[in-house]
Amino acid sequence: MKTEGTTNKSRKNKGSSIKKTILYVLISIFGLFLVAAIALPLLIDVDKFRPEIIAEANKHIDGKLELGKLKLSLWGKVQIDVDGLKLTDKQGQSVVEVKDAGFHLPLWTLLTGRPELRLILNSPQIHIVKNTAGKLNLSEIAKLSGAPNGEPPKAVSRGNLALPTLLLTSRFTFLIQKADVSYLDQKTRENYKIKDLNFTLRDVSPSSKMPFEISAGLDLEMQNKTKIMGPFWLKGEATPIGTLTEISGANLQAELNLDKLEIISGDAFHKKSSVPLNIKIQAKAGKDSFDLPSLQFHLAEIELLAKGFGQTSGNVTTVEIKLDTNKIDLAKLSEISPLAKTYDLNGQLGVDVRIQGPTDKLGYTGNLKLSDVKLRSENMLQPLTLDGTIKLIPNELESLIIHLKAQEFDLSLNGKVQDFTKPRFQFALTSTQMNLDKLLKSSSQAADKRKEVAQSGAKSSEATDSKTAKSNESNVVDYNTLFDPLKQNKMFADAKGSLTVSIQKLKSTGVQIDNLKSEFIWSDLVFSMKELSMKLFDGSLTGSMNFNLKGSKPVVATNITVTGLQTQKMAESQMPMAKDSIKGKITAVMNIGGSGLNHNDILSNWKGGGNLSIKDAVFSSFEIGKQIRDGVIAKLPDFLKSKIKIPDSLINQKGEYETITMKYSLSNGVFEFGDLVGKAYPDKGLDLRGSGKVQLANYGLETNLDFIDTYNMTKGDSIAKDKRYGHFTLSPRVTGTIYDPKFDWGTTVGRLAQSALEQKGKEALQNVVKDKLPGGLGGLLKGVGGGSGSNDGGGNKNPADAVKGALKGLFGH
Repeated sequence: MKTEGTTNKSRKNKGSSIKKTILYVLISIFGLFLVAAIALPLLIDVDKFRPEIIAEANKHIDGKLELGKLKLSLWGKVQIDVDGLKLTDKQGQSVVEVKDAGFHLPLWTLLTGRPELRLILNSPQIHIVKNTAGKLNLSEIAKLSGAPNGEPPKAVSRGNLALPTLLLTSRFTFLIQKADVSYLDQKTRENYKIKDLNFTLRDVSPSSKMPFEISAGLDLEMQNKTKIMGPFWLKGEATPIGTLTEISGANLQAELNLDKLEIISGDAFHKKSSVPLNIKIQAKAGKDSFDLPSLQFHLAEIELLAKGFGQTSGNVTTVEIKLDTNKIDLAKLSEISPLAKTYDLNGQLGVDVRIQGPTDKLGYTGNLKLSDVKLRSENMLQPLTLDGTIKLIPNELESLIIHLKAQEFDLSLNGKVQDFTKPRFQFALTSTQMNLDKLLKSSSQAADKRKEVAQSGAKSSEATDSKTAKSNESNVVDYNTLFDPLKQNKMFADAKGSLTVSIQKLKSTGVQIDNLKSEFIWSDLVFSMKELSMKLFDGSLTGSMNFNLKGSKPVVATNITVTGLQTQKMAESQMPMAKDSIKGKITAVMNIGGSGLNHNDILSNWKGGGNLSIKDAVFSSFEIGKQIRDGVIAKLPDFLKSKIKIPDSLINQKGEYETITMKYSLSNGVFEFGDLVGKAYPDKGLDLRGSGKVQLANYGLETNLDFIDTYNMTKGDSIAKDKRYGHFTLSPRVTGTIYDPKFDWGTTVGRLAQSALEQKGKEALQNVVKDKLPGGLGGLLKGVGGGSGSNDGGGNKNPADAVKGALKGLFGH
């Protein structure tokens, strides 16, 4: 018992002695560290290595590294503080500047056999520049060649390289805290700044997972007025594959979270901070291959899933990638698109893409399908339903098929495009009916405006401001700006191609067109309509038109033939030019054009000419019978009034003609016509001759007309025949407007009055002489009042000459 107690006591003493020994050792080690932490920084001048570090670093960069004074500290870690660091590119422009930087090596990582070296940059200034060639200054800092003679460095096989175990198990951590980053694009002059950027890359080594993280708060406004505001973060980790001595690849997992960002890009895109936007990725990269098991993109209700793989053989990398979206509910796109909200989109959209082939000649197919899409807007009177498919292949739109439907509206568009950089396209548009007045408020309002303007010109009291009325009509739409979006888009400006059109029935702004067919050619900003044909107002129009869009205003050239166009139908459609002017079936040839499409442009710039014939023509505002009665007959002497008869059929007639023909020209807003010939129906009206001008700005008239009583309806041939036509003729000067013509009969009344006085003298002489002549000689005087031949423009001889001629034979000379 004693021996056993002694033994236990001995053991206790021995254990206590060991503990004391360990304690003494630890205290000694701590003391040594403490002494080293105090003494070594005083004994070792790490700053003397600074020139060597700078010289060695500058060998491997296309630029210049500057380091401030180096200081060593051993308090709990090996720490080398750098009193400032600056890295510039080969042009001398700053890339990185920091006043507070350092290298840290925690002592406990050394004790565990897995040393971790940390590089920390506090509040650095980072300047990223993209040059005019599209290269970043950061990518050009590292030299492409490290060999002294400029040859590329030879690859070193890790299998033949014996690396120390400590080096293989060591780790490197890079920390950037609260960095200010500036970005400049020297080509576009875009300039952005990011504050408080944090970047962490931990445990970089061949033997551990390497987590990384980037975060920052953004407040950016780009040149295209896009704004990006709010925080974002990117997190992930890369894991090496292989052994410590032979790494064959790496696994990558990462997530980019932009949920809290607000992004505004005009009216096209607006993501609020409450709308999700994130990307998740899983990937595996090897020496000669990569595998993408999953990529998930999520924006609002849009989900895109992608997967794929790639393989490198020699210098060629071949990939195969598949991307698919969910069936996107377009109604929910209003969360991110003001336009979608404006048009009140409904329906479904689906997209699938396949990418495959070598990366230097990548092939792909993309399919987009739209189903039962409803389009609405404030300018639409009813919704428009859209169905369609789009198929894309490399640099080509292989096919596009679009169908649009609404009440009294259907349209199909089919086509293809080659070479998106300089497109070559071919499309066909077909429709059985397109009633734009039932679809678009602007078309309906333009029709109503035209009707209002036309009605304002129906009466003379309302026609005085016709110039203002026409100007108001033209202001419904600025036609010169219709093509601006095409001119401003370089892709469209460089495009060439054709569009064939076949529309059975088209109604717009109150005008209906049937069987519209043409081929539209687009090339070098010139828009041509070839083989144009259509039926409108019971007639037809054929020909061609060119629109040159290169200038500030389109330049128009037309070659049009109109056949059988019924102006009564134009009047029913409230076309101002047809209201209360002339009606009938028009056949015409027109070669007119000029700069600009608006009303004022036509007045000042358009020129040309042609010929015109009107069948069954009616001057609806002339009322020629009443004009003759009130303007001419009422002002003649009483004895002459009884000899000129105005039949009721002529009084009630508005100027009806079997045909009217004329030649015309247009210049400086003046429509000038000549060789006007109007053939009246037998015994129903007066024939017409004349010429004149119409001022298109206010439709003012300045014409000289001759109304010829070819069928002697007025019995005026016995009073005065016009030597030009051999019949009684009335010649007014017409002014005013085509809506409210003003007849000036002064010249005609004067001429008829003169004829009346001469006629009185003839009758008086006849009565005096005939009773004094023997026998039947009085019969010779019958010709005195007969009026055959003329030298006064009225068809009557001077009385003295008449008597002289009658007696000539009697006296033999």
